[in-house]
Amino acid sequence: MAFSVALAMGVVTNVIQRYLDPQSPFSAQIVPSIPFMFMLVFLLYCAVRARPEVSGAGHRTPTINPFRRTPRSPSPAVLVAVGYP
Repeated sequence: MAFSVALAMGVVTNVIQRYLDPQSPFSAQIVPSIPFMFMLVFLLYCAVRARPEVSGAGHRTPTINPFRRTPRSPSPAVLVAVGYP
């Protein structure tokens, strides 16, 4: 996920630099702010997604907490590192 977001930021930066004037002060301010624009979009997406929805009879549907920790099995890399067969 992080690799795809970093790749998208690089592509967006490259495309924006192609169309903006390199001598413009506006360009000098927009290009470094691209990662912050990605963070803003992500935060807005999470805020909209976590909003509780009301169903037909006024009952709230359960929401998914993206920050709740769930028990998981260790990754294969961890198992190899500790010598588990």
